[in-house]
Amino acid sequence: MNKYILFLLLICECICFGQNIDNTIYVNYHFVSHFGANTTFNIDASLIANNNSSLYVVYSRHDNYKYSPENEEEDSNNTIKIFNNISNSKDVYVYQNSKDKTLYHTSNIKDKIYRIEERKQDFNWIVLKETKLVGSFLCNKAEVNFRGRNYTAWFTTDIPISSGPWKFSGLPGLILEIYDESKTFSWVSKSIQFPYLEKVSIAEPETHDKIKITLKDYIELVERERKNDDKMRNSKMNKDYTIISSVTKRAGIELTYEWETN
Repeated sequence: MNKYILFLLLICECICFGQNIDNTIYVNYHFVSHFGANTTFNIDASLIANNNSSLYVVYSRHDNYKYSPENEEEDSNNTIKIFNNISNSKDVYVYQNSKDKTLYHTSNIKDKIYRIEERKQDFNWIVLKETKLVGSFLCNKAEVNFRGRNYTAWFTTDIPISSGPWKFSGLPGLILEIYDESKTFSWVSKSIQFPYLEKVSIAEPETHDKIKITLKDYIELVERERKNDDKMRNSKMNKDYTIISSVTKRAGIELTYEWETN
């Protein structure tokens, strides 16, 4: 009888311990972008995520911020708040909240920094049978077309958090590697902490120094700036030359938007 009671106590203890583990992941990614034959950017990025929210940060400096215990801040509820002040004003971040299906990210036009709001998009993933190891994790292959680019992703169900670098989400596991078909943009995980056992509150970085704008308005602003730059460049051209075409095409991660194709 005593052995039976002891067995039940051990079971209950394991269940309680499992429920107390915060289902949070912290990942360092290596982000590579290629522009032309001779221009390549190698950038460090970090993701902290759980099933409710995520914060992805691309660091603007080589001596970028790395998490350390000195940056922890504890509130009255014993919750350690980190990753709400990890970026300086020049770092690019993507903050997602699954409850209100909203996504916030930053970008800049010249010397102005914008905080852009958009609705979270549904990724129409196609999960394939192929598998491979990314680090020590067995990953499944998935493909998707998103805003003008075709992507291949490798995700692991061993980490059941539907998140990934940049805006990517919607798979039944964490995305450890993803790239577009031209390999212009690619992300691969370099280190992973799962489960991340510290108590954390994932929050958007400070926005007081940023101009708030919707995605559609921001893209329209970018287009106006691009046309103005084209006009300025053309005005400086030698009058003896004939300009056949001077339209600058988009070359960023996103090439088209849903309101442009509908």
